[in-house]
Amino acid sequence: EEIQRALYERALRFRDEHTHRPGNWEEFVAAVEDGFALAPWCGDAACEEAIQEKTKTTNRCLPLQQEPLPPGAACIHCGRPAREWAVFARAY
Repeated sequence: EEIQRALYERALRFRDEHTHRPGNWEEFVAAVEDGFALAPWCGDAACEEAIQEKTKTTNRCLPLQQEPLPPGAACIHCGRPAREWAVFARAY
C-alpha cells in the first residue's frame, strides 16, 4: 500500500510540474514541447484537427471539474469564444 501511494504521489507531482497554462499560441507550442497544455478551447473538431496538424498534439481530456473560464476567454488556436478547458499533449 505504501508503494502504491508513493507511485501515485510521484505521478501527480510529475503531472503538476509538466502542466502549463499558456496565454497565447506561442506559449501553447512551447508548453506542449515540455508536457501538457491546459488551455481554453472552442470545442470545434476542425480546430482540434488544425492544432494536431501544427503541433502533433491531441486533446487528451476535458477535465471533469472545469474551472470557470475567464470572461471573454478565446480558443487558444482560432480565437473564437472558448467553450471549455482542454488538456493537449503529444502521445508517445
